[in-house]
Amino acid sequence: MNRLAVSVLFYVGLAVCTAFAQQPKSSGEQTNLDFIYPSDGTAQSESVRDLRERVSSFDFHFGGPYFADGCTLGAATLTVFDDGRVHWRANSVMSRDDNEDSWLATFEFYDNHGIRLWQFGRISSPTLHPTPLVWINNTQLFYPSYMFQSIAQARMIYHC
Repeated sequence: MNRLAVSVLFYVGLAVCTAFAQQPKSSGEQTNLDFIYPSDGTAQSESVRDLRERVSSFDFHFGGPYFADGCTLGAATLTVFDDGRVHWRANSVMSRDDNEDSWLATFEFYDNHGIRLWQFGRISSPTLHPTPLVWINNTQLFYPSYMFQSIAQARMIYHC
């Protein structure tokens, strides 16, 4: 297969994954799973490792909205740093009820062959209300930094 055909197939595959990731998700009582590819366009390419050698961080964008029970998570970003740190920022998270709800999430990293590299512990949002809030978590997510060049996909597992 020539290089142009491979590039076209890669971009078509990425567009399909991105479009799917943009559709509303609803988990009800179940845990919802979504694979997200990095925004730098390196997902599923043969040169993920080469491109990662030139950057010190990259982002996974979760388009949302995501729904779980009475909670909603809007667009969010998971930023992965080459020193093993990970930052999470949800631009909007809320509950339809003013009670004790929290958004609970964990993340998994996969290589470009779909092999799981790492699973984080669960993080929890602040108590949610009907008014949206920004949720930032920069202190609880860490992974072994030697994996940085191999990370090609992220998956969020969540519930409310």
